[in-house]
Amino acid sequence: IGIVTTHLADYIFPNIISGIDRAISSAGYTLLLSNTHNDHAQERQSLQKMLDSNVDGLILEPTQSAIPNPNKDLYQKIESSKIPALFINAHYDDLNIPYIQLKDRQIEYNLMEMLFNRGHQHILGIFKIDDIQGVERMRGFMDAYANHPEFSYLSDVIMYQSADNMAKIFEKVAHYIEPNNYPTAIICYNDELAIQIMNVVRSIGMKIPENISVVGFDDYQLSKYVTPGLTTVVHPKNRMGVEAGKMILKMIAGGKVSPLTYDAEIIQRNSVKTIE
Repeated sequence: IGIVTTHLADYIFPNIISGIDRAISSAGYTLLLSNTHNDHAQERQSLQKMLDSNVDGLILEPTQSAIPNPNKDLYQKIESSKIPALFINAHYDDLNIPYIQLKDRQIEYNLMEMLFNRGHQHILGIFKIDDIQGVERMRGFMDAYANHPEFSYLSDVIMYQSADNMAKIFEKVAHYIEPNNYPTAIICYNDELAIQIMNVVRSIGMKIPENISVVGFDDYQLSKYVTPGLTTVVHPKNRMGVEAGKMILKMIAGGKVSPLTYDAEIIQRNSVKTIE
């Protein structure tokens, strides 16, 4: 069974892949892994390799899924060839390929409501907008402010893409944290970014959460060990992997499957202050 993901060895991906492996190995299948590094040229090579390898099934995470994909022809080829396939984390609406992903928009909305309930109104959101997850999370951020028109003018957003120079993004964040008008909270696309933003905040003499609260997304394994512990959302990594494995086995056996979408629990650690 072929797996094509944007990353393999870092962040939440080892947990997802381990879950898939647990589900399929008991049925006698092995994994063929390929990493696109979130690059379309690499994605093309990975998809072509899978097609050439005559795999029994495919589990796919699309690369830069929020922007036009030059490899759509290969996804269409996978769909038309009837190879059992499913998407994880993101999907294309115009392809009839089932998927497993989070309800990113609703979950981000819930995170924002948690911040509002803890007294935060001036919040900076930082979102990666070349993947669907990032766009959906940004929509959740906007939805939450739209639901509070009395202070929606206090919203701030920074958008970035995978290929951007992150040093420039961090400079921009530092610019937003001006002494007399800084946000009381920063909500980040994911935990990896949030941990970097915590360093930016500290580098300009601010304290977390005394001056600025920071929130992530995914519950990356390091999030509980940083100081202060990062408030975040639990991505059901292992569950997603196991259910993706079971779903692809059912498809290989000729069974019908339906898309799965997950809610996610908020873990409140010490990176968020309540403003009285």
